[in-house]
Amino acid sequence: MVLAGYLCFLEVAAVTALAVAISTRLPFGPTLVLCVALFVLGHLANHLVGLFAPEGGQLQVEQAGFLAAAWRWPAYGVARVLAALLPNLENFNVSGGLNTGRAIPYTYVLGASAYALLYCGAALSIGAAALENREYP
Repeated sequence: MVLAGYLCFLEVAAVTALAVAISTRLPFGPTLVLCVALFVLGHLANHLVGLFAPEGGQLQVEQAGFLAAAWRWPAYGVARVLAALLPNLENFNVSGGLNTGRAIPYTYVLGASAYALLYCGAALSIGAAALENREYP
């Protein structure tokens, strides 16, 4: 349970780093809306990629229909780009494993810690760079 709490802390740290970076350019209201949207999309990013992923690398045109197959490749590409840019907050969600009574491996916690550290560092660096160019009245 301590490791699950630590992973929740890492998730909050990643979202907080994004909020700080965004707040260097936007006022409170838009920052709040954007952070909530990023939180939801960060949890859905992997599912969006899986939703639009072609089966076996090729789309089944006969089953999906031509129009469905035609838009699926661009949608898959957009979903992959979004998944790369958004924080993958599902890395910190271990509730499924805890519900089944499985232990959280220390290697998983170490990998999630490294991901959170890199993501927070990148977000705060972008925020600091955005703050340097800002002129105050």
